[in-house]
Amino acid sequence: MKHKKIIDFLESYYPLSKQMENDISGFQFGNLQDKFLGCLVTTDVTLEAIDFCILKKLNLIVTHHPILYPNPVKAFENEFLQKKFLLLEKNQITVFSLHTNLDVLPNGLNYFLAKNFFTNQKVYLKETYAKINKKILPEKLLRKLKKTLKAPIRYVFFEDKILNIAFISGAGASLIPNILKHDPKINTFITGDVKLSDFIFAKDNKINLIDIGHEIEILLFKNLFFFLKKKFLKKKIYYLDSIEILTK
Repeated sequence: MKHKKIIDFLESYYPLSKQMENDISGFQFGNLQDKFLGCLVTTDVTLEAIDFCILKKLNLIVTHHPILYPNPVKAFENEFLQKKFLLLEKNQITVFSLHTNLDVLPNGLNYFLAKNFFTNQKVYLKETYAKINKKILPEKLLRKLKKTLKAPIRYVFFEDKILNIAFISGAGASLIPNILKHDPKINTFITGDVKLSDFIFAKDNKINLIDIGHEIEILLFKNLFFFLKKKFLKKKIYYLDSIEILTK
């Protein structure tokens, strides 16, 4: 079996045609025609991930974040990334990424994010986000998020009643101004990697903004691992967390 069989299976659920403009999901490095020896599912191509593949004799890495993002040319010129590329080439490891095409589809990350917190709520899937209409107090929403994620959460609240919640996977705060133009009734956004300027925008526009980091991506990618494992039962498929960020 070649890598392409695994990739074709993934693309049947998460077509590359659905990725957002300027994204570079899909093939990153290596050779899709190589014989498949084993796969590692992880959110990022770290040196630890490459070492794990070498140790376990795996030659395919499926990630969420593309190693070539945002600029393939500059990626190959990056001194730190060059070390990774040399290791990948030396050990004939292929890299394939499911990024925004994984985020936006009905079985993707935005939908999973909304359903993970509100199981019985109807989810309205938009192009770059998922939305639910839910009346809930901010304190109750925070408790629900913390219970599920078991990780620190950063937030600002400028509305004392939550009515409409938008879920944007990854670092999605930059999309908020455009989303509000098309859907001004949303008064609460849940996303990751929020900057100070994003929180200031939330204050100026009197919206609630919650930063849950990338924890939800880790949860979904673990599900992707189980999904692949179930489909290819007799193949070597492993999962590895890309990083554990410690907090007190």
